[in-house]
Amino acid sequence: MTTFYDHDGIRITERWLTIGGRGCPVDHLRNLRVAREPGDRIARRAAATAAVSLLVVAATVRYVPVPMSVVDGVVFVGLPALVAAVRARLVRPAYLLWADYRGTTVQLYRTRDETEFGKISRALARASARGPEVSTFIRSVTASPRRDDEVATGASARTDGSRPASGECARSAAR
Repeated sequence: MTTFYDHDGIRITERWLTIGGRGCPVDHLRNLRVAREPGDRIARRAAATAAVSLLVVAATVRYVPVPMSVVDGVVFVGLPALVAAVRARLVRPAYLLWADYRGTTVQLYRTRDETEFGKISRALARASARGPEVSTFIRSVTASPRRDDEVATGASARTDGSRPASGECARSAAR
């Protein structure tokens, strides 16, 4: 049996995908696709806070002394904007690997490591190359690993930024 990928608890052979000790047959996976999570939730909230605060500070600037307006601008606009910028730069959105397994959409894998995700995606594409659903998936994986076929929110990640799915083959998307 040919092994396409075997590292850190993930093994992809020509017949099986095994993640975290749980496996499923590769030929039962249909409609394989990649996606990215939306950006960091804290960054989005901080950006929204900065925008609303900017409107409030701008509306009250006529009624508040200039030194207080400057302090308000720095505290209520500048700090949230800085938090948003730093978080958006440092916390990268996760890469997600999705498939249909026995009629249910499941998340097979989630990680923030683009290189590792590319290796796993390509290995799974090669493993499923004998199946009927591979042509679209191979194009999506080889064209751009950042392709957003669908946006999904994820659950908590492991400390290394990746999270194998749980359940028989993977975590169901319909919780």
